[in-house]
Amino acid sequence: MDGLLVDSERLERRVWQAAAGDHGVEMSDERFASFVGHPAEECDRLLGHYYGEAFDVSGFRAACLTVLMLSAVFFSIVLYGPQLMEKILGFTPLKAGFGMLPMLGLFAVVAFLTSRLYDKLGGRTVIIAGTALLAAGPLVVSFFGADSSYAVLIPGLALTGIGAGLFYPSITTAAVTMLDASRSSLAGGITYMFQIAGGAVGLGIATAIFTGASEGRLGDLAETEAGVTLTGHEQSVLHGTLAGTDAATDALAELPSKAVAEIERIVSDSFAFGVQTSFRVIAAVAVVGFLVAVLDLGRTPDPDVSSE
Repeated sequence: MDGLLVDSERLERRVWQAAAGDHGVEMSDERFASFVGHPAEECDRLLGHYYGEAFDVSGFRAACLTVLMLSAVFFSIVLYGPQLMEKILGFTPLKAGFGMLPMLGLFAVVAFLTSRLYDKLGGRTVIIAGTALLAAGPLVVSFFGADSSYAVLIPGLALTGIGAGLFYPSITTAAVTMLDASRSSLAGGITYMFQIAGGAVGLGIATAIFTGASEGRLGDLAETEAGVTLTGHEQSVLHGTLAGTDAATDALAELPSKAVAEIERIVSDSFAFGVQTSFRVIAAVAVVGFLVAVLDLGRTPDPDVSSE
């Protein structure tokens, strides 16, 4: 008893024993007592000790965390890469689509070849290489500025494509094989859930950073270089000049005519600055994922090795 009207310890024991039964093993009252009062990490260790690797989820947890940290890279570059090409370089949407080939084309090719590398080098090596390239990709892309050419984007796009091709097939294979075969479908679904969640949340954070950084830069440069003080509303709508929106056209019409050309240049600069800032934050988060892969997955035996 723990002071409640319900004997929660007895209920917990029954839940643990029922969960053990679902996995085809038996948990005695004495064995359950050995878990009481221990933190989750110690309970994980005890489960692995008593019942083998079918209950060792530390590697799987590290794999999911790595996916969560890395997924924002792919989502963000797929969104902002074409935006940079269209709004800064003046590409048409079709040309911007072809401009993503260094990333998406390499992703497709490398993903097709990854199974051979996985078998030859081992999952850990391939995963760590993929995370390193995914962390480097957005950092390299972040050096693209308002006066840059398309060639500046190619290395970062290529690194991201190769990294994604190495990482996603390998981490999915590793995560699925880290657990018992009876839970492989569940493991695949959870891994994909972390990929979508990491991409969605990461993209939202990247967009918030982009908005704040680009609008702040626009307001500062407009005041110092064009001698115009912009309202918050004007800062938020003037980026539409890159897409020719009506709101941006109206906002420009309200500015002094001699400042319009300078404001248009500043808008391009601030847009590129916002993307640079958000990509550098994404790269920093990806480095955390890389460290998780090195420190946690690096200690996890490859499934084909541990099963021998």
